[in-house]
Amino acid sequence: MKLSCGQLWAVLFAFRAFSLMCSGTGYSVKCFFGVLVSAAVQLAFVLPVTFLLSRKKYISEKCGLIAAFYFIFTGITVFGKFSCFSTAGSPLTLTVLMTVAVLWCCRYEVSSCGRTAVVISGMFIIMTAFLILSVSKHINIRNISSASAEDSSLFVYVAENLWENIFFPVIPAAALLAGRCRTRGIAAYFLSSVLISAVIIFAGASVLGTESFAADTPFFSLCSFFAPSGLQRMDAMFLAVFVLCAAVCITVCACISSRLLNLPPFVSVLMIATGGLAYGGKYSGPAMAAMLVVFLIAGVLFVRRNLNKPEKNI
Repeated sequence: MKLSCGQLWAVLFAFRAFSLMCSGTGYSVKCFFGVLVSAAVQLAFVLPVTFLLSRKKYISEKCGLIAAFYFIFTGITVFGKFSCFSTAGSPLTLTVLMTVAVLWCCRYEVSSCGRTAVVISGMFIIMTAFLILSVSKHINIRNISSASAEDSSLFVYVAENLWENIFFPVIPAAALLAGRCRTRGIAAYFLSSVLISAVIIFAGASVLGTESFAADTPFFSLCSFFAPSGLQRMDAMFLAVFVLCAAVCITVCACISSRLLNLPPFVSVLMIATGGLAYGGKYSGPAMAAMLVVFLIAGVLFVRRNLNKPEKNI
């Protein structure tokens, strides 16, 4: 259950690519500054904690428990956004299909997710490059000025970006799965995250202008301008990457949380799936009841398995 430096970057980048695609934040200059400030805040937390944890072979039971449930919370957030965003079927049907896919992926653990994330992250970067090249003929610098009229405060953009990157507090825990080059993987992630955000924000602001603030998903609105050689469905190609990113992110959260809790992966997957339904707002009553039952069962299993284990090796 180990990750290389490149795989650690790819797993973290998959989370960022997912948040970029489903983000509802409009594109503007102040939005980019919000990304920069948010990245600085995240780095100020992630690097010191990663350094401290890397000096220890074991993670304490209390810290492991907190990290495990935050991984579950992150998985619930990803699952909820996926079920809300997708329109191909009912949220319940999508949840069942994604749950089956994640359960199957959990058989191969995080190392397999790392290899898959490298391919998915590479696909996203290449497709984004083609997208930017295609929409370049629609770039109008005056649109950036008009978009600035719709700006919120910098604090709002920072808060929105931190919420979109809700997984960042558990980056140090995920980094423990990598070798000594974990710091390089984290640094590469933050650098690539800021760069890809800057490119998309500039293209979105200069092409969409104020339309990005009216769109539910500005990224996919930008994709509508992609039309080389008569191809009109770039959004469908990104939607496929969106689904793959969601599956990888949820699997990573389920695998690591189950390892920290010393529970079977399907327990974490069920907690994430039922929580995702409740987060999505559909079937929230039954989902909350199911999640309560699963959490109670998980709590009993956790106590029985860890009563005499004060330390947990991640």
